[in-house]
Amino acid sequence: HWQSILGLSLRRFQSSLQLWVSYSYPDKEGCAPRARWLNRLEIQGDADIQLNSSPILGDDVLSDYLWRDCFSAVLTSATLSTAGDFGRLKMQTGLDDDCHYASLESPFDYPNAAVLLVPTQAADPVRETEHLEGIVSYVHERVSLTEGTLVLFNSQRQMEEAFDALSSVYQDITLAQGASSKQSIVRQHKARIDEGEGSIIFGLASFAEGIDLPGEYLTHVIIARIPFAVPSDPASEALYEWLEKSSRNPFFEVSVPDASMKLVQACGRLLRNENDRGTVALLDRRIVSKGYGRKIIESLPPFKVIVEPQK
Repeated sequence: HWQSILGLSLRRFQSSLQLWVSYSYPDKEGCAPRARWLNRLEIQGDADIQLNSSPILGDDVLSDYLWRDCFSAVLTSATLSTAGDFGRLKMQTGLDDDCHYASLESPFDYPNAAVLLVPTQAADPVRETEHLEGIVSYVHERVSLTEGTLVLFNSQRQMEEAFDALSSVYQDITLAQGASSKQSIVRQHKARIDEGEGSIIFGLASFAEGIDLPGEYLTHVIIARIPFAVPSDPASEALYEWLEKSSRNPFFEVSVPDASMKLVQACGRLLRNENDRGTVALLDRRIVSKGYGRKIIESLPPFKVIVEPQK
C-alpha cells in the first residue's frame, strides 16, 4: 500500500517540478511557446492561486511520447485535411513533409446522393435577427412534417430562440438538446420515424458527430452557420497571438481549417451508407459571399451544390 502512495507522490512531485520549470525558463526561439495563466481559487473560504502551463500545440508531446518510439503509424480520418491541404494536421502533430499524405476518394456517389443547398433564407449570422428569422422560415417552408431532420446550431441561445419561434405544429415534432440525454433524443427520434411520423432534432456541436441515423432516420441536415470557434481559452489565445507575432494569419491557418473539419463532420451525419439520400442546407450566406467560402466548400464531400439568390 505504501508503494502506491509513494508512486503517486513521486508523480505529483514530477508534475510540480515540470510546472515550475516551465515558468522559470523562456520558450525556445522559433518554437511554439507554452500558454501560462493563473486562476484565482477559493478553498473553504480562503483565497488561493492556481498556476497552469500547457503547450499550445501537441507536436512536442507527440514527438517525445509517440513518434520517436513509433516504428510506423497510419492516421486515418475524414477530417485530416482541408481541400487536400494537410497543413493544420502538420501544425497540430509535428509531422513533416517527409511523411506520406493522401486523400482517397469515397465509394459514395455524392453528386447523385445529396445536395448541398445554400437557400434563399440563408443570411449573414452577423445580422442576428435576420439570420434567426431565416432559420425559422426555412424550417417552416422547406422541412417536411414526415421526414427525419437534424438542425445544428453553434449556440444554445440561438437554438432556444429558434425553437420558441417555431409554430406549434413544428414544436410538437422537435426534440431539442438539453430536454433529455443525447441517447434518449436519438431513441425518441428513431421511434417516431419507425411509426411513420416526422421528427426534428435541434442540437449543438455534440450532435454533429458520433450519431448514426441511416436511411429514413435522417434525410435533411440543416446547419445554421459555419462553425467558427472563438479562441476563448488561454491555449487557443496564445496560439493566435504567437501566429500573429510570427506574421502569420491564424484565421486562415487555424479558424478556416478547423471550421471546415467541423462542417465535414456535420455533413457526415447525412449519408451513412451508399443507399442514403438527402439534403444538407447551410443557412450561412458567408459560404458564397466571403473569399474563404470556396475553400470550405472544396473541403466538403462533392455534393451537388445549389445556391439560391437571397431575397
